[in-house]
Amino acid sequence: MEKGRATFNEGSMWTIGRDSKVNFWWENWTGKGALRYMIQGPLTQGADKWKVGDILSDLCWDWDRIPFEIPPQVKSIIQTTPIPFTSRDQDKLAWSGNPRGIFDLRSAYSITTKEVFAPPFNYAWIWKLQTLPRIKTFLWLCTHNSIGVKVCLAKRGVVVDELCLICQREPESIIHAIRDCAWVKAVWVQLGVSISNQAFWMSNLQEWISLNGKTNSSSDRELWGLREGLLLCCNLNIDSLVVELDAQAVVEIFKNATYVNNVISPLLDDCRRLTARFHRIRFNHCYRQANRCADLLARMGAIQDVDFISFSSPAMDICNAFEDDCDGVLFNRMCPVLDVIV
Repeated sequence: MEKGRATFNEGSMWTIGRDSKVNFWWENWTGKGALRYMIQGPLTQGADKWKVGDILSDLCWDWDRIPFEIPPQVKSIIQTTPIPFTSRDQDKLAWSGNPRGIFDLRSAYSITTKEVFAPPFNYAWIWKLQTLPRIKTFLWLCTHNSIGVKVCLAKRGVVVDELCLICQREPESIIHAIRDCAWVKAVWVQLGVSISNQAFWMSNLQEWISLNGKTNSSSDRELWGLREGLLLCCNLNIDSLVVELDAQAVVEIFKNATYVNNVISPLLDDCRRLTARFHRIRFNHCYRQANRCADLLARMGAIQDVDFISFSSPAMDICNAFEDDCDGVLFNRMCPVLDVIV
């Protein structure tokens, strides 16, 4: 037991309750490690003993409680860590080496032996991502320098000039083509990536793909949006509800009452409690073409400054899609099954 303490400490994390007693600075409750190691300089007197619950106020983060400025990328990590709304659940331990937060020996062994046995870059996880096959293939080709950008082609003797045709400033490497080119960088900023996010902009290609591929979960985002939608429906006293999601994995979760995920339990438990308030509720899978309003709202949310906005009438950006829904406009799409909403 004592020999395994270091492995346990490195692999474990907390999922927090509303009255969390987890140390704000020194314990891993965001899934990214202790916050203390993400900031520089000394803490104010007594700050090292703060609990997460001390910085929470009415389900919001009380930034005024912290007497110094937190780096934007650290604040973003905190804001994207879910907290429960519908109950005051206790803090729970989860295993960060498993997508469902359940301890497994394989990941524990990997943590224990990583310095000696693990290869420098292992991208087998790419094929396990819940995304389109062509995206997995693209990421795999990027990690193996097999994309047809000028730098890769020059190494094979195909081209001589490596200069980027778009910006005419730097060699067209893979990381330049998908992130660092001035024209591409403007797109990332428009999508909501902060210029001050050093972890996003300063990492090399391998680190960048791992950071943005392994740590992001579409199920987390879908559950977060679902919780907000269910809360709105409860406040409107809606009795019966049909929920249409373009995330098949989330639909399957609610069809399986025994499904457990300790990592996202604050979101999942909230959603389950909220669904119990409806007399009748059904979850259906639909494709993005049938969910255009939600898709456009998600894109708007990626660039807005506030955490949440409730519209009393359709926003201008979604009016066309909303009218198409009202008019019953249909879209063609190749589907693997027949019983879907298109």
